[in-house]
Amino acid sequence: MNKFIILFLYARVVILKNMAAKVQNDFPPKITRYRITIESH
Repeated sequence: MNKFIILFLYARVVILKNMAAKVQNDFPPKITRYRITIESH
């Protein structure tokens, strides 16, 4: 059960980073604040 949870969380992190990369292409100034918010949690 725990392995599935870890895989799920890992997949979410990958998806969030991919989304952040796409956002960075569109809004470079906002991405740093967005990244800091994700990493601090």
